[in-house]
Amino acid sequence: MKLMKVNDDERDDMRAAFEMFEYEKGCGQISPKSLQKTLSRLGDPKTYDECLQMIKMFDTHGKGAVDFNEFQQMMTA
Repeated sequence: MKLMKVNDDERDDMRAAFEMFEYEKGCGQISPKSLQKTLSRLGDPKTYDECLQMIKMFDTHGKGAVDFNEFQQMMTA
């Protein structure tokens, strides 16, 4: 229900943020390693295991990565 309330500007902002974390541009997934690299570049270094745990919390498909819909859920939780 909460996702339905996201307006176009917010969705565009989320898409831009998602793309910053993507493992490979256009792949559609954020892996634990790409999350770790991006957080480190942003000045918030985390271990691989910490990033893996963050991914697991929102990886509803169990594929070891977060897609855009899961990312939106994470950002609006």
